[in-house]
Amino acid sequence: MQFKLKKELISGRYFVRVELTEYNDQDKARATKFGIPNLKLRQSNGGFANYSITVTSKVEPFGFYNQDEADQYADSLKAQITELKQKWNSLEDSWSNEETI
Repeated sequence: MQFKLKKELISGRYFVRVELTEYNDQDKARATKFGIPNLKLRQSNGGFANYSITVTSKVEPFGFYNQDEADQYADSLKAQITELKQKWNSLEDSWSNEETI
């Protein structure tokens, strides 16, 4: 699983967005067992909502009028992604099995 964090300055506004750029067969198998992870992203009303990582490319970037606020949001996304990837890569299914009786 790989993400891209995009920051753009357009017409005086600082836009931040995150996109899932790589989601391989191993990730799909993990998602089947453990569910698809979520990221907490800003909404147009300024609040936050949990979004499935698989739809991040469809979520509009959030714009700020202040670079410091945009940087804080970008840093929070980086921290979320780092934590998500660490947990995701450590997930192992040691419970599922099959036995003949």
